[in-house]
Amino acid sequence: MRVLIEVPSGRVLRLLAGEWYPSPDVPADRDALISTVAVGKSSYGGLVLVHGHECNHRAPDCDRTHCWDALVLVTAIRDNMAGYR
Repeated sequence: MRVLIEVPSGRVLRLLAGEWYPSPDVPADRDALISTVAVGKSSYGGLVLVHGHECNHRAPDCDRTHCWDALVLVTAIRDNMAGYR
């Protein structure tokens, strides 16, 4: 399913445990602050693929295009974009 959500590159997302999946069917057991690089446009079961940086969410310093990728709940992204976090 196509997702209509715009997340600017560099936008920091605060993701709570259980809102992101480092592997399919394995929810994370910790919170994360992610500087967004790219967000997928297709949703699978309410999840989208997000690429970003966890190395330093204010000023990524890993010298890679991204050092974090995971499936993230669309509702968690929308909550972040609406300013609820």
